[in-house]
Amino acid sequence: MQEFLDNAQDLVMHLSAENNLLFVNKAWKEKLGYTDADLANRSLTDVVHPYYKAKLLYQLRNLYEGEPVNKIETVFLTSTGKPVHLIGSLSAVREPGQPVSGHAILHDITDRIKAERLQKVYYSIANLAISAKDLAALYGAIHRELSKIIETSNLFIALCDDARTELQFAYYVDQHPQPRAHAPRPFSSGLSEYVIRGGQPRYITRAEMQQLVQNGTITAFGLMPEVMLASPLSVGERIIGVLAVQDYHRPDAYAPGDLDVLHFISNQVALAIERKRNEEQIQRQNARLNAIFESGSHLMWTVDGRGRLASFNRNYGAYFLRRNGAPPPAASTCAWPTWPAWTTSPARPSRSTTSWPKPGSPSALRCACATCAAATSGLRCT
Repeated sequence: MQEFLDNAQDLVMHLSAENNLLFVNKAWKEKLGYTDADLANRSLTDVVHPYYKAKLLYQLRNLYEGEPVNKIETVFLTSTGKPVHLIGSLSAVREPGQPVSGHAILHDITDRIKAERLQKVYYSIANLAISAKDLAALYGAIHRELSKIIETSNLFIALCDDARTELQFAYYVDQHPQPRAHAPRPFSSGLSEYVIRGGQPRYITRAEMQQLVQNGTITAFGLMPEVMLASPLSVGERIIGVLAVQDYHRPDAYAPGDLDVLHFISNQVALAIERKRNEEQIQRQNARLNAIFESGSHLMWTVDGRGRLASFNRNYGAYFLRRNGAPPPAASTCAWPTWPAWTTSPARPSRSTTSWPKPGSPSALRCACATCAAATSGLRCT
């Protein structure tokens, strides 16, 4: 029977009424990384994730009291502390003259859970480009989302310009922060630049970093981690920076498969950053244009495609108030006629933004609404 159970792919265990491990099969030990010597002094509660412990013990107590338990879903911790998501069944064993015990057959669903979480994080980051108020908020939100699927105690986002003359650490969270970590530096031969130039995600151990430093490929900046995962941030064919996580203490903090996760997410991270940067650039340009519009000495206004007053500068508003004794009406209620209905003038003004070309030239521009008729009669550029 033990040979049969040891050949099973699922995790099989036999528990006492006190939840001690009476037997575990080969797949159980290999999946969780425990030896027989490790298990000699351990009980079930030592391997269950703390978050799931109370629920599992409650289900076991009900089982021993005679209530059926059809399905369990729980999380065990490996010998290195990594979670393994399991789903399976529990059954009670009752033999004459023997205390009740339990059998569990569990199936590893860790990959499925990771895939589901990865998909959720992917879509969440896509939405952040819209919901985040600015780049700083975007970077913090990206960090929080990534922490749901990968260890992110030490994470940074470094961005470079298109000419690759400068590297800016736009976001930097580290257990061993370096002085002036956020200050831009010339694009040189650091590990971040190495990943950007290569254009490929990299899983780099401390030994590999030391080798790269010794052969002159890279220059070491700051404390060298035990392991680093780094992925270029790509928007189409253009690389705008690098996303990296690292660990200073545990060489096994990341598995090579974690690099695929980071690279998959990095594409969405790059798009979110690019969209937010473009959005902020447009906002700055609009602010500059608005400043020009408001500070100009001319009377300026805009009309929409239906000839309605859409906006106007302060000079126009002040002139309207002086002439009419009231501020301009709501823009959407002020309808301007098409050009043939306007009186003649020395030069035809633009339909989108109007200001007179020559100071002192008569405009006699009249709005179609009664409110504006008197206010704009004889309007002149100053």
